Amino acid sequence: MLSMTYYLKLLFILSFFALCSMAEDDGSDDAPLPPLPQIEAPLEEENNSLSDAVILHDHDKSLDKQKMFSRFANYLEISGYARMLFGFYHNAHLGTYVSNMGGTSNFGPGLGMFLPKKDLEEGEKDKNQNPNVNHFSTNMRFRLKPTVHILDNMRIRSTFDFLDNVVLGSNPDRAGNRHTFMTNSQSPANAIKLKNIFAESELAIGDLRFGRMPHHFGLGILYNSGEGLSDIYGDQIDGVFFSTRLGDPYLTLGYNVAYAGPVIERFPIDSGSLTHVFSLSLLKRDGDFIRKKKFDEKRSIFDYGAHASYRYQRLDTDWHLEEKDLSVLGRNTIRRSAHVGSLSLWSAFSSGTFHLEAEADGIIGKYDSNSYFAKWGAALESKYGFLDDRLQLGLNGGIASAHGQDSFIFNRAYQVDLLLHREVLGGIKGSAYAKTHLSYYFTENFGVKGDGIFAWALDREMTKGKSSLLGIELDASGFIRTDSGVYFSLSYGALFPLKGLSWDKSALSSADHHIFGTAKTAHTLQAFLAMVF
Repeated sequence: MLSMTYYLKLLFILSFFALCSMAEDDGSDDAPLPPLPQIEAPLEEENNSLSDAVILHDHDKSLDKQKMFSRFANYLEISGYARMLFGFYHNAHLGTYVSNMGGTSNFGPGLGMFLPKKDLEEGEKDKNQNPNVNHFSTNMRFRLKPTVHILDNMRIRSTFDFLDNVVLGSNPDRAGNRHTFMTNSQSPANAIKLKNIFAESELAIGDLRFGRMPHHFGLGILYNSGEGLSDIYGDQIDGVFFSTRLGDPYLTLGYNVAYAGPVIERFPIDSGSLTHVFSLSLLKRDGDFIRKKKFDEKRSIFDYGAHASYRYQRLDTDWHLEEKDLSVLGRNTIRRSAHVGSLSLWSAFSSGTFHLEAEADGIIGKYDSNSYFAKWGAALESKYGFLDDRLQLGLNGGIASAHGQDSFIFNRAYQVDLLLHREVLGGIKGSAYAKTHLSYYFTENFGVKGDGIFAWALDREMTKGKSSLLGIELDASGFIRTDSGVYFSLSYGALFPLKGLSWDKSALSSADHHIFGTAKTAHTLQAFLAMVF
């Protein structure tokens, strides 16, 4: 007979799934803020015994179920946050948008400029044809990260996002209202996302992970998990990884599927469309305890890592097609025979209050039999602390190779400013930047920061203004937080576009160039509010 303890533990597991579906907040008000995104490290060595692993087989009738369940930890750990982002943007479209041609900014001009123009005085016509534009937007996210601890060395992790970056007011309930602006309620939004779920186990010979999991390496310019409190994007991959320690560094072997092609029920229509990715990485990074010990002993810290991957795809089919007729899908299938390799190198050095960190990445291969490419990118971050590390001064920089459509693109979760790369250029691509930053922390929970960014294109022909000079941005921000987990920040940014973000005279008529040819200064004011548990 099964004991009452068994039923209580089974009920506890079922309660976890009910909790996830209802999104109840069970966090502690006294929990500290999560740390900034760190390098993805393998599992710790604690309790790394093969005898603790439990392997189940349906045909193993001799397994004593009562003893098996008595060894389970069976407890639930929940963390997460609720956040809200408010943004005000003035002339983020730079005033260069021309109908049927677009603009020099990825930020849209708004619909107001397309309204019929009223009769104006002669001197006001140009101003009315290209008016200043303001944008307001507020979005939210509630992130829940439940972890089921099965054994001390075996667990299942997951991340659920509720109303993930949903814009406030984007789901109006129109019932009973002739005009949408009269709505008094928001309709239930189908906005619950299972971001990732994966299992991990610490075995005697190494650590095992499998499922859909976050992926991060180095600074994050190529692989970025986006685990920061204000991050919008992040990488998730489907696969299996095994890590084992070789002295100080960890060696990790991995396999994941990047793309499956059209799928019917549980199977791809053609396995040739699968994109297989094989990876090998070596990573040495001291944990927080060792880092603090070395810092107290005034010893230097040197971490390093390398990540190599190879991906292959034989066939490719347009996955947007909803057609179930195989003959139609077949006509939209091409022989890809793509082979792509990548290599990422990362290192970090810390001594006292000085910190230097760098990453370099290269990608080479072919999309098909005729399309060969090679691209590369690199980034550097540094800081030095004065006044017991309250005052921090640093210089950052980055570069992404320019090869037209095959230019290197930084991961979109890696952000360096508020306007220039994040909104106007849509990322760091085929360009370089230099960034100075100065921060002062009055306490651990209150500080201010100022940034200055200058960006230029590596190939002037890739810009609308046929100039390498892109722009200069000045940002200022301040933050305050509590030990209980409340966080608030306020940021202001001003972008002064240079010739590369304006129109070249040959691209527009003289009349249009007079009105839209020169890029305007852009501004943004952003507020961020979060509660972390």
